[in-house]
Amino acid sequence: MYYPLTIFRIPRFFALGILCLGLLLLLAGCGTGSGILSAGGNWQPGGITGYRFRSLTTDPNNPQKIFAGSEQGAIFVTADSGEHWVRTKADIPHLAAINALSFDKAGKQLYVASDSGLWSSANSGQTWNAIVKQTLPADKYTALAFDLEAANHFYVGTARHGIFMSSDGGNSWTGVVKTFPLETIVNALTYDSDQHQLWAATSTGIYRMADQGATWTALNAGLPAHVAINAVVPATLNGGEQGLIYAGSEQGFFISSDSGAHWARGKDSLSVVPVTSIVLDFRSRDARTIYIGTGAGALQSDDQGQTWRAVAPGLPKITTVNALALGGDHYAQLLAAVNDIYLYPGNSGGSGSNIFPIVLFIGFFALLYYFAQGRRKRRMNTLSASNPKEGSTTSESDAPPEP
Repeated sequence: MYYPLTIFRIPRFFALGILCLGLLLLLAGCGTGSGILSAGGNWQPGGITGYRFRSLTTDPNNPQKIFAGSEQGAIFVTADSGEHWVRTKADIPHLAAINALSFDKAGKQLYVASDSGLWSSANSGQTWNAIVKQTLPADKYTALAFDLEAANHFYVGTARHGIFMSSDGGNSWTGVVKTFPLETIVNALTYDSDQHQLWAATSTGIYRMADQGATWTALNAGLPAHVAINAVVPATLNGGEQGLIYAGSEQGFFISSDSGAHWARGKDSLSVVPVTSIVLDFRSRDARTIYIGTGAGALQSDDQGQTWRAVAPGLPKITTVNALALGGDHYAQLLAAVNDIYLYPGNSGGSGSNIFPIVLFIGFFALLYYFAQGRRKRRMNTLSASNPKEGSTTSESDAPPEP
């Protein structure tokens, strides 16, 4: 390794600097969420057959515990980061598609938005209670969003009656209908607790509410006409740039840098790909990593949605990823909801190993030791050459005369 550098008469310490720089660059690439060791292997199926999954949520108090909702109304749960899945002991009454799953701020109450109504469970799905109030219409419930700064304050979206708000955990509701177009399907809701804004992804575009229902603002400049929006997420939820908003539509991925006033595509337009879900990777150091579920699998961007690549091989071909979620130990895994629940990297192996950076670290100091020892030996040889009789017990004056 050192010979190619010295054969061209490059000074030893300059060669050592080049070697050390190379090792440091490799070590820098081994950080979490970036570089050559971000992850490895393929998607691993959970082994659930006969269901089509539409929603995912992770227990905020235990990220190894993840819930998945299906089109058939069945809800499955894993307690070991997706290695084993079991159906909850009790299904919601009136089985219907589970469109959204979400925990409240405290992580104590699990809520379900389904085609048969709203439901809640305080014991991880062992029993379910219907949220039936006179102020809530009979409708398909499609979306959930919670204010993380206000306990028991959350919003629900419907297929035909707009959006409703509760500030007491669902005991009472207020319709959020002012200036909101009726007969609009609410596909997803996101609440930005820092900005106190509710974002709605709907069948007729993107809407934002900033004053708890007094005014809705349509924000569709730059979007294709009449395009259905499936997800809208502010980057500030992950510590990203103020005013940066992401949107997934039936015609690709869109980005706004001015709080939704104008929209544009990234370098990879994805214009023919439906984008169903957006997950911000809060593990990334620079808040630039995004995952999206699409009609062509799960994609990842490390530059705020400008360019995209497949997360990994292993998902079924020609299938739509309906939902994504981060979970597992230290939120180190990505889950995808399709005709099964797929996990990446899988528990069976294939994830990025920590052994490589350890070997590099050891190798780095081994090289330092090697060159330090070489320098020490050269110095000793130089001293020996300059003092050839150092250490002799007989002086020149005491030597016997020559005959």
